[in-house]
Amino acid sequence: MEKVMRQVVEKTKQRLGGFLQTDIDYLLSGGSALLAGQFSSLFFSFLLSIAFAHYLLPETYGVYKYILSLSGLIWMLSLSGSGTAVVRAIAKGFEGSYLQAFWMNLKWNAFISLVCAGAAGYYFFAGNTILASGLLVAAIFSPIIKSAELYGPFLNGKKEFKKASIATGLRGFITAAVLLSTLAFARDPVILVLAFFIANAAITAATFLFTIFFMRPNKEVDPESSSLAKHTSVMKFFAGVAESIDNILVFHYLGAAELALYSFIVLIPNQVTGMTKHLMTLAIPKFAERERSLVQKNLFRKSFMVFLALFAVFLAYVLSAHWIFATFFPRYMDAVFYSQVYALIVLANGVFSTALLDARVAIFEKYKLTTLSVAIKIVLIFTGVYYFGLWGLILGRILSKTINMFLVFWFAKNL
Repeated sequence: MEKVMRQVVEKTKQRLGGFLQTDIDYLLSGGSALLAGQFSSLFFSFLLSIAFAHYLLPETYGVYKYILSLSGLIWMLSLSGSGTAVVRAIAKGFEGSYLQAFWMNLKWNAFISLVCAGAAGYYFFAGNTILASGLLVAAIFSPIIKSAELYGPFLNGKKEFKKASIATGLRGFITAAVLLSTLAFARDPVILVLAFFIANAAITAATFLFTIFFMRPNKEVDPESSSLAKHTSVMKFFAGVAESIDNILVFHYLGAAELALYSFIVLIPNQVTGMTKHLMTLAIPKFAERERSLVQKNLFRKSFMVFLALFAVFLAYVLSAHWIFATFFPRYMDAVFYSQVYALIVLANGVFSTALLDARVAIFEKYKLTTLSVAIKIVLIFTGVYYFGLWGLILGRILSKTINMFLVFWFAKNL
């Protein structure tokens, strides 16, 4: 009986793999490992959100989120494209690109740290010591965090998805534990920001050292890696600005309390969107190995299957959103309907198309795509917030993400 069941399972995997043109064993083993880490991270993040919703005033939480958003916006100037370059280089056996990327990032991040400290100085002289102190904390700890977290792309490039999952889970657990402990005796946003950065610096540095001393990467360097990292960083800078500018605009035009409300509006839909990025993590090494035409041939089929899965998730969230907020975030019940509408954004997903562009080092196409999508997104978001408040922002984000999905698919099919 057991043998028969095993044969049925194998035949089912073969037929499904043939239909999707996908290595099902690779998808299940790698995907399950990555999802395990993501789920554990989401669980701890969800616990933190519950704690923040119950123990922090909306104004305080809004200031905390603004400091993290503003520092994140400044750190978009870092070499954020190094991760993509490292994944591709490691997948091709050039493990020396890992250390090369680390040192290159660390040197550049020292400069970005001065920019962040300059922003802190601006707020200090403007009389806002809270924002100044928070940005100064970011200036101190972000260089090591942004450099050491390249361990993630290194592990993914080697297809060590289980180790990457454990690292993701540990980072979520330690960050949550430190922040929850801090919440027990402090409600000051600057102290919370300090706790956040200390926890992340500790776990990223420790995991980076683990990969160096125990996995011993070789010294082979991809000659294209540095150039790809720089080009991708330029594109990710503009994309990152467009992605994080919503929090900045809400804080400035609507206030800290509205930023807190908006944070809970987007909380779960953004987590779902973030989970789909693991498909890109799995796809890039495979797409880098395969013929471009073969990947393009099955691009629509794979994208449509992801859409169907996400549509089921969307319906489930819409039906359960009221219960979720009433149970866990009762202070933010006003966010329910906003969040149900915003959840449409999970359907606009171009994960496989983006993975193909990254895997084939389509620099010129990605520059064109980034320019178009970022310009559209910033115009829609700014216009929406300025004239229509939260509703304008939400509809602007959904529309811009939908346009981007069609653009990235078109560029990938015509690569």
